[in-house]
Amino acid sequence: MTSKLDSAVRGFMNEMARRSGVKVRASREAALTLHSSSCWDSMVKQDKPAKNGHATAAVFHGIQPAHVLMLLNELEKRKVTASLASKLDDKIRSVIRELNVAESAPNKTSNAMSSSEILRRQSEAIDYASTGNIQKLRELSRVCSYAIPNAKDRKGRSCLHVAAFNGHENVCRWLISEVNLSPQTLDLDGKSALDLAVGGDYKDTISLLRSFNVPAASNKSGEITNDLYRVAEKQLRGIRTISQLRSLLQQNRVATGTSKNTITRVLGCEVDSTDAEHDLDCTKTLAEEHGAVILRHFLPRRVDQLALAALRVDQLALAALSLRPLNLDYSSVMDTFGMGAANNTNPKKNASKSERKQQRKQIEHIKSKLTTPSEANIIKQTNFGPQMQSYTESGGGISKKRKIDSFPLSKLRYLNLGSFNYNWGDRQYDLIPGAMTLHPRLVALAHRATVMSIQEGSESLNGLKIDFNFAICNFYHLHRPSDRLGGHKDDVESNLSLPLVTVSLGAPGIFLLGRESREALPSAILLNAGDCLVLSGKSRGYFHGVPSILEYSDGDGDDHQRNNSGHETKNSNQPPALFPELSEEGCLVHNNEGYASSSASPGVDQDYIPTQLELNFAEAFLSTVRMNMSIRQV
Repeated sequence: MTSKLDSAVRGFMNEMARRSGVKVRASREAALTLHSSSCWDSMVKQDKPAKNGHATAAVFHGIQPAHVLMLLNELEKRKVTASLASKLDDKIRSVIRELNVAESAPNKTSNAMSSSEILRRQSEAIDYASTGNIQKLRELSRVCSYAIPNAKDRKGRSCLHVAAFNGHENVCRWLISEVNLSPQTLDLDGKSALDLAVGGDYKDTISLLRSFNVPAASNKSGEITNDLYRVAEKQLRGIRTISQLRSLLQQNRVATGTSKNTITRVLGCEVDSTDAEHDLDCTKTLAEEHGAVILRHFLPRRVDQLALAALRVDQLALAALSLRPLNLDYSSVMDTFGMGAANNTNPKKNASKSERKQQRKQIEHIKSKLTTPSEANIIKQTNFGPQMQSYTESGGGISKKRKIDSFPLSKLRYLNLGSFNYNWGDRQYDLIPGAMTLHPRLVALAHRATVMSIQEGSESLNGLKIDFNFAICNFYHLHRPSDRLGGHKDDVESNLSLPLVTVSLGAPGIFLLGRESREALPSAILLNAGDCLVLSGKSRGYFHGVPSILEYSDGDGDDHQRNNSGHETKNSNQPPALFPELSEEGCLVHNNEGYASSSASPGVDQDYIPTQLELNFAEAFLSTVRMNMSIRQV
């Protein structure tokens, strides 16, 4: 009976570990207790056994201790088991409510505990977990319920970390199932509890943590190793400015014994005199051996520092045309501030810090007012599409959500350009009837980047016939630090030998280029507005993502800390303007005369050229976001 019960528990735990959100917490607790009272007894009899072999005390978080066995017996009597699947949690809740056995809220004396007392309790929790004293841990959980979840030692290790490090399998099980400590939490060295258990070769603990589906990388022999891509993401995730990035790199270089799993260099961010030469060598290696080509100043229009008086008009025009399918009504909001591409003054450069802050608040307000109607066809190609699918027609379902009439630009996370929509859930491309084809200027830009990549040494692109027909635009809003892109592979396209062309606009960001496996330490690249990255050859199948977006700041965001890493291409001639019809002031050039870009301008196809109003808004928009365009052939 015991072996069958243990097998059922393990199977149930494996099933529940794959679920997410709040439900998994209650399910993990129930998995170890709901089958029978004898199961609960077997867990705690080592702590306070009675002479008859049954437990005399038990801790079941959320349930009054005196009623734990009654609840378990009732669950067994009503056959509340894992076979209920998704209905299990609701059934348990209904029984708890019916029996009225839920714990009351914590009393005020616990909440009034001093900070020094809390620190002492947390230190005790680490000591008890290290020695495997589960009885003391349970007693501590009654006195101070939040001491164990928040306890950390000097290495950033939780109670689960230190229990796994010392091979205390029973403590690990209790901490996960009842205290809800996550097995995926990393310490300051980037290691999970499973990593520490593997280091000590504690087979029972390793088996337990694996059953909770801890995402550890493994090699071909099945040996668990560090997920170095995840480690790098965690290190860079909180970085918001160039100054913070330099400080992190300096700290990592000084630290000893951690060079193999920490980020010590970021291409494009110079910390000391050795970085320039290293960046050149690394950039060359990425291009020639991996097929990853960094094209600095790809959209420069001019490259002298005086040109930084305004964002490059090619960049503005590219952003404006990408936003055009949303059919935003700029005329209702653009009169609220005086900022435009036609001005020779850059508000970020000449305005004070407080003035720039106020300007960006104003722009965020404008972004919240600019909306796209929910019935617009383009909604299907944005992050609002899945949200629209969650609504049902009137009277056609049980959903009680109110259908949203329109969606604000401030909440736009991605926009698909071309005749397709990438379905993130199913990982497939869907053809969208009536969708606009990819703009010819974006196609021309991608082909130009491909030619320059071949000149930089990416031999994998030679002889390829490429029909660029799709682009994903990702938007990272500076007022929302959570905006980022996790490590992933773009491997859904039909022909993976064809390149990805990624163009950066707006705020600078850190791009992580991993390898085929997450075990390898990724290369970190600082990409600024106008930079381009072409992934081809081996790098086409690498993990990549954007863990952090950097804010504009004095001396950081505006000059972009440009160095010699990769912007001096073998082709010494600067690329031609992507929009030669526009002057550097955003005006149309026609017969050597300047015309403001508008529908009244003679001899100009407005489908290809943004209006002055669109350019004005693009300049304001890019001051508050990072925009990343990834062009490809589906």
